Amino acid sequence: RRYVGWFNARHRRTGTLWEGRYRAGLIEGERHLLACMRYIEANPVRAGLCAEAAQWPWSSAAHHLGLGRQALITEHRLYWSMGNTPFEREHAYREFMGQGVSAQEQAQFTEAALRGRPVASEAFLKPLAAEHERVVAKRPRGRPRKEAPDV
Repeated sequence: RRYVGWFNARHRRTGTLWEGRYRAGLIEGERHLLACMRYIEANPVRAGLCAEAAQWPWSSAAHHLGLGRQALITEHRLYWSMGNTPFEREHAYREFMGQGVSAQEQAQFTEAALRGRPVASEAFLKPLAAEHERVVAKRPRGRPRKEAPDV
């Protein structure tokens, strides 16, 4: 508890250190994984925390772009499919990052992160909806209306 007080005073904030819930979401890998990587690695740039994604110290962008190696990172096979050599993969990923995140992708991934919705095609979601309708289907905004009591 002492550390939390010290940290909050130092950073002019309030509340617990870990307030807010951890959010994980389902991503249809083959179709959306690389786009999700680009979205995540571009977040510090969008937030104005750095000029380039590779400059952010807690990002895997520098590793994927070949600007530094991080032993904790294991590349996904989709990253490996971008080229036969490390140079080809880094070059292809640099071009991919250069395309930027489209407004549609940004909205899709932001909603997925904030609402816990999967990022996937309709064909992928259809079988999931039967078992996990609450997660897959969008619910209307606001509180559900109370049913009128039978008189």
